[in-house]
Amino acid sequence: MDRKASWSSKLVVLGVGVLTLSAFVAATSGQVKKGKTETPAAPVLAIAVQDHEVEGVEVALLEVKRASGNTVTIRWQYRNKTNEKKPLNHCANMEMDSYFAKEVYFLDSSQKKYVVLKDAQGIPQAAKHDQFAFALNLAPKQTGNTWAKFPAPPADVEKVNIYLPGAPPFEDIALGK
Repeated sequence: MDRKASWSSKLVVLGVGVLTLSAFVAATSGQVKKGKTETPAAPVLAIAVQDHEVEGVEVALLEVKRASGNTVTIRWQYRNKTNEKKPLNHCANMEMDSYFAKEVYFLDSSQKKYVVLKDAQGIPQAAKHDQFAFALNLAPKQTGNTWAKFPAPPADVEKVNIYLPGAPPFEDIALGK
């Protein structure tokens, strides 16, 4: 086999491998293409769930844990439980951009407030949702996943109160390790 034919056959095998891997990932991930909100087949187990101020929408707290770099990561979802589009107008009081986690914070037992971390350019260390740049609109049965990073409280802090837009406070939430 000459060199050209050898390279051609290797490229075909590589292409088939990439397509197979892509099909597997798409079939098993439950995610829609980048830029879209994920809609899992079944709800992810939550630490706690609160009703959103918009009827038919839940806010599910998924994870609150200490992470590297002396930080805390918080993950949550907005779940539209209805067959109607639901506009969640958190962004009305914020700068219009893709970081609606700016209003998220938590308090430790001494009532010290911890806000979303920002990098050197002032960009929040949080999920960026370009599809929600001007408003968070959930389609029927849609789930919107998001996260944000915060400075960690002292090591002896074991529980925190978390404030997520549109929901009552999540109180006495254990800070995972």
